[in-house]
Amino acid sequence: MSVVDIPAVRRPQQKWILFNMEAPPHSRFHGMAFMSGMFNWTMTYRADSDVVTKYGSVLRTGKSTFSKKQLYSEWKKKSKMAVWMVSNCASHCRREEYVKELEKYIDVEIYGLCGRATCPENKTDECLENFSKKFFFYLSFENSICDGYITEKFYMILKHNMIPVVFGGGNYSAIAPPNSYINVFDFSSPKTLSSHLMKVATNFTLYSTYFKWKRNRYDIQAVPSDCSLCEKLHSDSFFDTTVYSDLDDCDFFLNGSNVIFSFSVIAVCC
Repeated sequence: MSVVDIPAVRRPQQKWILFNMEAPPHSRFHGMAFMSGMFNWTMTYRADSDVVTKYGSVLRTGKSTFSKKQLYSEWKKKSKMAVWMVSNCASHCRREEYVKELEKYIDVEIYGLCGRATCPENKTDECLENFSKKFFFYLSFENSICDGYITEKFYMILKHNMIPVVFGGGNYSAIAPPNSYINVFDFSSPKTLSSHLMKVATNFTLYSTYFKWKRNRYDIQAVPSDCSLCEKLHSDSFFDTTVYSDLDDCDFFLNGSNVIFSFSVIAVCC
């Protein structure tokens, strides 16, 4: 819907919702003061939104057919360290500078507009499956380091037998299976991270610990869900009177979004 198509009057039985799934650096709220007092709820990936919607979900559903023997067979055939699919070559969080430093210690193959190889947009899942046959790790680096911001790529990687190396401001431990990823921010520098990655890649016992979670069956969805909105609309809170003013500042979304982390190469902040 275009701004010019917004009705002049909101009916009493309606809830108008400000929906946004982009991180603050990629969200344009300034110049929207004329819409202040228009919206009743916010719907974003942030936990403090009226309606929380994630880019994906991970639900434990029971036992699986996961085979450690099969994992070992796949591990033996792998020969490459890390792969990264990326098209934004000048991110707000300067993730590309981290990767450039990481490449001093391990090989990273880059696909997309920022690399030498490509993967068709409509074949991402197929590319990830092919990557999982060759690579030990996938760099799941967000373009912004912001509170709660974890996009669909992370969920997609969990479906394949690669270990995601995450670089983001979200609470991964709250949404991901236990010990299913490696967090960049647990290491003091790209060099110390690379040392750990090399240990994991060359030691199957250590490598396999990142796949123990697959002994249980998980339903992994890599798409936003509208279920939380339906639940909210059918709850008692529907009858509460709420409205957002000062939309031009959008404090509900911009404040508290900063995650600052420094290391020897760059300082990252949202």
